[in-house]
Amino acid sequence: MASPSPSMERRGAGDEDTTGGVCVTEETKMCNGADDGVGSVEGKGFAGIESDEYDLQEDETEHDHHAEADVNNVVNNLDGIGGMSDNYADDDLYAVDSGKSIGLIDFLNLSEEEVLRFNFADVDIAFVFYQQYAKHHGFGARRSRSAKCGEVRIQQEFVCHRQGYRSPKFYPMPNRQKRPRAETRCGCPARMLLRMDDESGR
Repeated sequence: MASPSPSMERRGAGDEDTTGGVCVTEETKMCNGADDGVGSVEGKGFAGIESDEYDLQEDETEHDHHAEADVNNVVNNLDGIGGMSDNYADDDLYAVDSGKSIGLIDFLNLSEEEVLRFNFADVDIAFVFYQQYAKHHGFGARRSRSAKCGEVRIQQEFVCHRQGYRSPKFYPMPNRQKRPRAETRCGCPARMLLRMDDESGR
């Protein structure tokens, strides 16, 4: 990316990559129309969508685990490998079908346009990609909200592990028996939103 900010998206409202695959987009609303700070899913093929949303910051009584895979086994050496523009033509989508494809990416030199061109085979591979991106830019990653249409997940959001804030109900506890946990959330804006493309099914 051009700047040191960990945010994966800097496009205006309504801009999105519609060239195919699971696309990275800026603002969408969840399927039920609720405004959760994320915008709206629109277009053909989205009728009858059920929303499968959850917010991991609501319950701070549980230990703050992050769904992190062992991505070091997937990527052995990213240093010294050229950027994605060295491996693909300008008009191609960057198809990522396995962990081996992720090993060819130079995450430190990815441009914003290159990130928006990635097309992932499934959500798990996209999460490994975002974990590697986060690792190279100095933050951790976790899964956040998702939306399903039947059994098929059509949207998934990945965020920084410090995204959001602790729920206010956990601050004023006068009869607290245990020492309160350290504050771990700071409202980090880093996020990546994936949407399934109707035509390609990716």
